[in-house]
Amino acid sequence: MRRDSSRAWRTSPRRRNPTRLWVACCERHPKAFPKRVRQALLEDPEGLPAHLERVLVALEAVSQQIVEADTELRMLAEADQRMTR
Repeated sequence: MRRDSSRAWRTSPRRRNPTRLWVACCERHPKAFPKRVRQALLEDPEGLPAHLERVLVALEAVSQQIVEADTELRMLAEADQRMTR
């Protein structure tokens, strides 16, 4: 089997590859990962399972907490005399 035809077979709608889905969603900015996964699964005929929706919600919450912690740390570092050079 030629490389091109095997690639077409692997990516055909009839043969959905979950690993390929996750890799495709991870290639870009990580903050948009839950949104891209949700969108890709909603386009799938089987839809978005409830257990994966819960994981995506948790990822969004943790991502938001990381953003807030980074902002807080940046403010603390700017106010600390030891951090200036």
